[in-house]
Amino acid sequence: MVHDCEITLIRRGTADNSDEYGGIVNADSERDIFAVECGVKRNEFYQAQAIGMSPTITFQCFSFDYEGEKIVRYNGKEYRVIRSYPLDGERLELVCGDIAEGQ
Repeated sequence: MVHDCEITLIRRGTADNSDEYGGIVNADSERDIFAVECGVKRNEFYQAQAIGMSPTITFQCFSFDYEGEKIVRYNGKEYRVIRSYPLDGERLELVCGDIAEGQ
């Protein structure tokens, strides 16, 4: 599998983050990684719809690249990670949905 697209993983800064001096850090952190864009599987779509979520895009990446970020930017648009799960020992799938206005 060729990782043919670049996505940005974003961890939003919160008051829970602090620097080495104990100061509060609210800055977002961003990292670019390579991934594969995939369509949303039919069963994934219907399962998410049943609980009020709408998956719109899926990415596959290496497991070691993902550190629990909740936002993905791709082609200038931001998505929230609805779910992540391992495919095999080295790959992970990120199921993502649109971010509603104001979130």
